[in-house]
Order: sequence, then C-alpha cells, then structure tokens
Amino acid sequence: MRLRLVSFVVFLALVAGTWAQISKGKVPVRDLPFTPTNKWAMVIGANDYQELGKLNYAAKDAKVFADTLSERFGYQPESIELITDASDSKSKPTIETITKALDRQLADPRLNDGDLFIF
Repeated sequence: MRLRLVSFVVFLALVAGTWAQISKGKVPVRDLPFTPTNKWAMVIGANDYQELGKLNYAAKDAKVFADTLSERFGYQPESIELITDASDSKSKPTIETITKALDRQLADPRLNDGDLFIF
C-alpha cells in the first residue's frame, strides 16, 4: 500500500512537470508516449466455432497482430501468449487453455501495476 502511494505521488509529480512543459508549448502532446515498464499480450484467434461456424482469417490475423506487437511496438516475444486453432499452433483456444494461460501470465512475478496488458 505504501509503495502504491509513493508511486502515485511520483506519478502526479511527473504529470505536473510534464503538464507545465506542455502548457508552455515546449512539448507537443502528440510526442508524449505512454511508456509502461513491461508490455504483455494475450492474442487469441479462432477460426472454427461450434456455434457460429467457420471463419477464414482469425487465426492468421492473430498471428500477424502478435508479430506486429513484437516487431513494431517493442513487445518481447516471450511476453506474448498466442493461442490459435491454426494447424501449427501449440495450444488451441479453448476456455480451459485460455484460462490457464491468463492465470499463468497474471501470476508472473515480473508483472506489476505499471505494466500494459493487451488481451
């Protein structure tokens, strides 16, 4: 609790300092990226639904999205959990698989409050 309070106070000080620079016109708002400590992602693509029928590109789109996170947005490959029903996939997108993967990622001791998680 104390660490969160200190983190929040530091965050407010940074925001106040940054806002002062923005209001003076020294830093354009568009040049202020959100830079989390760590970035995590769980990307799921399912082509074959029992109830909805078949999709053609969901698994492929999920793979492209995961690759883009890694190549263009600085995600570490080991921080991206890709679950698809493509033939070369290690795990299929079932409720059990997704729940276990989500529990595993959220239990990772490297994960903290300042991280970005995309699901």
